[in-house]
Amino acid sequence: MSNKTRFKISIAMATYNGAPHLYEQLDSFLTQTRLPDELIVCDDGSTDETISIIEEFSSAAPFLVKLIKNDINLGYVKNFEKVISLCTGDLIFISDQDDVWFSDKIQYIEKVFQKGDGALLVIHDGQLVDERLNGKGVSVLGQVRAGFGSDEHLITGAISVIHKDLTRYILPFPQELAEFTSIGHDGWIHLVAKFMGTRQVIDKSLQVIRRHSLNTSAWVASSTDQISKLTVLKSHFRTSPATSYQDRIYLNEAMQERLEHIRNDKLNQVYFSRIDVSLSYFRSERQAIVNRGAILNAKFFARKWKAFLMLIRGEYKYFNGFSSFMRDVVR
Repeated sequence: MSNKTRFKISIAMATYNGAPHLYEQLDSFLTQTRLPDELIVCDDGSTDETISIIEEFSSAAPFLVKLIKNDINLGYVKNFEKVISLCTGDLIFISDQDDVWFSDKIQYIEKVFQKGDGALLVIHDGQLVDERLNGKGVSVLGQVRAGFGSDEHLITGAISVIHKDLTRYILPFPQELAEFTSIGHDGWIHLVAKFMGTRQVIDKSLQVIRRHSLNTSAWVASSTDQISKLTVLKSHFRTSPATSYQDRIYLNEAMQERLEHIRNDKLNQVYFSRIDVSLSYFRSERQAIVNRGAILNAKFFARKWKAFLMLIRGEYKYFNGFSSFMRDVVR
């Protein structure tokens, strides 16, 4: 370690009425083989014992604990934006309020960044468990691979670590992110990092991810029961038919705007070639979104014809592939 960079480590935690499981998560920070340098907590108006638990923890923790109490409820997306922006570390570990970290998490991830592979976002695996921390041997990365066939869909914020250099490009979050889209803070962070070519997936479980009735995400890959591609396909067909793709337009335009900003950043030109390819992707995606939107109000046979043309042009790759085509034809 002496000849390697020692990063300043921040933990960014957003809380809201998290008292039932908060003690266990905070205790797991104390048992780390490499302690953090700071824990920044933004509380979004908790009415339970969350504040007192954090204040009690702060008085005894062997590292800095800073608690910020929001004047108004921001919602979890804006609350995570705020807490990330307040971190001063080189590496920012995003934390939920109800998981439990394995003792080697910080040390392991710090070593990953010390290798200097150019990653600005690292996401690792996590074991899926129920409210009482009982699991069935499945992990979120395993679920994603089984259900989607690729690591690309692994975007869980609670198992993500960002380098401070990435905050330059992800912050501020687009205004429309919380209001008009459903991808959340983690989806935005991963989308930017992916299209900058700076995202790294680590096939190692470094914590448990607690699933319970109050979780904000009901994503199919978060199930504690083993899933398959058929499970994912069924979940697609169970969702309500879209009445608009305006949310996708908002996200697409926000990504194009942010990528243009990154390309124009004179301080770091290493991403230029990748950014041009990514911008081309989003321009094509926007046209596909517009084309699919035209299907919504088309008459019976016109709808099927438009869907068939989209399939021929390969535009369903911007959605859920062939299953999206089938939904457009059947519905």
